[in-house]
Amino acid sequence: MDLNFGFQRNEEETLDKMFRRQLKKKNRRHIVNEMIEVKKAKKDVVSEKENYYKYKDGKFVKKARKVRKRAKKEKENIFKRLFIALKKKIYSYQSVYLYGYYTVLDGIEHIRERKDFYQRLASVVMIFLLGAFAVEYTTCYDVTLNGYYLGKVKDISVVREALSNVDSKMSQWYENENMYYEKTITAKRSFTTDRDSLLTVNECEQSVYDCDISIFVSGGVIMVDGEETARLASKEDAQDAIDAFLGTYSEESEDVIFKEMEVFQDITVEERIVDVNGVYSVKEAVDYMRSLSGDKEAAMNLSQLQASTTHLGSSVSELSALTFRKDDFSVGETSKPALTIKTVKEVSYTDSIPYETKTVNDSSLYRGVTKVTTKGVDGKKQVTALITYVNGDEQAREILAEEVIEYPVAEVISQGTKALPPAVSTGTFLIPATGSVTTLYGTSSHAGGCAVDIANSTGTNIYASDAGVVTKASYYGTYGNCIVVEHANGYSTLYAHLNGYNCEVGDQVRQGQIIGYMGSTGYSTGPHLHFEIRHNNVRQKIELYFENIAYGSYVRALQ
Repeated sequence: MDLNFGFQRNEEETLDKMFRRQLKKKNRRHIVNEMIEVKKAKKDVVSEKENYYKYKDGKFVKKARKVRKRAKKEKENIFKRLFIALKKKIYSYQSVYLYGYYTVLDGIEHIRERKDFYQRLASVVMIFLLGAFAVEYTTCYDVTLNGYYLGKVKDISVVREALSNVDSKMSQWYENENMYYEKTITAKRSFTTDRDSLLTVNECEQSVYDCDISIFVSGGVIMVDGEETARLASKEDAQDAIDAFLGTYSEESEDVIFKEMEVFQDITVEERIVDVNGVYSVKEAVDYMRSLSGDKEAAMNLSQLQASTTHLGSSVSELSALTFRKDDFSVGETSKPALTIKTVKEVSYTDSIPYETKTVNDSSLYRGVTKVTTKGVDGKKQVTALITYVNGDEQAREILAEEVIEYPVAEVISQGTKALPPAVSTGTFLIPATGSVTTLYGTSSHAGGCAVDIANSTGTNIYASDAGVVTKASYYGTYGNCIVVEHANGYSTLYAHLNGYNCEVGDQVRQGQIIGYMGSTGYSTGPHLHFEIRHNNVRQKIELYFENIAYGSYVRALQ
């Protein structure tokens, strides 16, 4: 009985709930209908009022009879009646809102009553949609490395395996196990319809190589007075570079004994993480430090090498995943301090002993003529000295010992004392060579037209302009090979830039005699004869002696 009563009580409660729900629905509809009817009635009253009354001075006043008749006629108009009917059918927005609101509530209650059914329906629809989507799309991951997009992969393990291969290969390439590079990986779940676009391990590995990533190794940095000067691939390489650099100043040989060295700067090595693209080899580091000590040859070698390879300097700000160890990194520009190395060496070398020159008079030679009778020979001596160098340049030398190996032989020069024969001349001058007049007026010896240049081919004959005595036939400064002939009455003639001589000092030459050959010795730009006439050793104007001579003219000898 208790059980039956329990069933009966549950049925009554269920029926009571259903009754209340139906009643609530009816009440909702009833409220809405009542509001609609009230709105209709209100509109009808307003319409009637508008037909028979008008609002004036704060109160309604009955319209005139004619106006009421006109309104009645308008009401009888079929179109007007249609308009009024449609207007009455338009409900207020409040009633429409309430109607829609209560309808939504009814729908929600309906769904709650049949919740199990709708859950099953939603599951079936979802399974159907997922199945259709899976046929067309494949789940994957969009992967980036340090901000560079690698591509799509089926699983993150593909990226991990690719990076493992990259680590192994780079360690082999750079022959360094302690390598570092940033590995900031982001993976975002995605979908793709092209399964062939998914990266394999090899393709992902190649994408990593294509990224502009900086590779770092645990290297060594050469420090000069606490400033970074050169980076190398390892601490051992850095120390080898310092030893090799200092070794260039302490080299010994059979004749050189190294005594001492003083380095004015503090050179040390620190272990830092460096960019592999910015490290020097041991030889490059040695040349670099030698260039800092003023070695021009090493600086040239280094500049030629750097013309083909660029040493990059990374920035710590780029290492977003490694900045927590920024003090361990060596990045940016390095310093260029001046290195000063002082060395002292004992050097043995052979030095020369200059010979002496002795002059003796010779009466068989004319005055002004000299002749070497005994050629001088330098002697030799073995010298031992203590030499101080700063950056390879000698600063001081202390002679410790000297030993003569060969004594010098003095040079003996005979000087003529014989008087020159008297000069015999005609008193007139002839043109001394054939050729073109290239200079008449100019600067230096040509100032005022006191000299003339006659150009022709090398070896052209040079003639004595007048009879006289040869007082010079030798090299004479800027004149080159030169001949001077003394004439009577204080006159003399000078012939310069000769290629050769056909006379000697003391020779008496007649007018028109060949005394030399045209050349281009001394300060000369081409084969020509530089000719001067002097009186009491003062240059004379050439045009006073040769009327037809002019710049650019062609002259013939002995005219």
